[in-house]
Amino acid sequence: VQGFYFVDGLLFARRIDRAGGPGARGYLADSARRLLWPWLLFSVGYAVARAAAERYGGVEPTALSQDGLSPAALLGSIWWSHAAPHLYFLPSLFLIRCAAVVIWPLLRAPAAVLLVVGTVALLAFRTVIEPGYFALVPHEGLDPLLHALGGMGFFVLGAGMWRLAGETGRLSAAWIIGPLILAGGS
Repeated sequence: VQGFYFVDGLLFARRIDRAGGPGARGYLADSARRLLWPWLLFSVGYAVARAAAERYGGVEPTALSQDGLSPAALLGSIWWSHAAPHLYFLPSLFLIRCAAVVIWPLLRAPAAVLLVVGTVALLAFRTVIEPGYFALVPHEGLDPLLHALGGMGFFVLGAGMWRLAGETGRLSAAWIIGPLILAGGS
């Protein structure tokens, strides 16, 4: 998933260079259509199917069946990605894109600055933000907000790689593969 954040940062920086900025309203509306609607539709469908499977003993019960498919249980299951664990990255990427629209002028910084900022963001996430977040919001599941906070560093690294490609005159596969290997190790 970190690779998606990285590539999205690379493409976002390219968009800034080609269009002069993100065109916030259209960019976020398009992002919501492409990311949030599929997430909501599939998550609700999965949660309802999971609740039915729980009710008839097909899978182990969770809050969905124990609370009688209450709105709170349904919303919790969707947000924490209990029924559909592979979908959490859609709202997290949307949150990253919302942040990117706010900080887009900063993403025009030189490659070295972006690469340092992205690396520091990842280190801060692992050492301070993630442990602090779990202390404040203990949970089971895949929290889109937590993953967005962690993914933002990869997004900035992607933007930095785009800047590096512009500064060096080429976008080499090595510039992309290296950070993706690092992303896989985190």
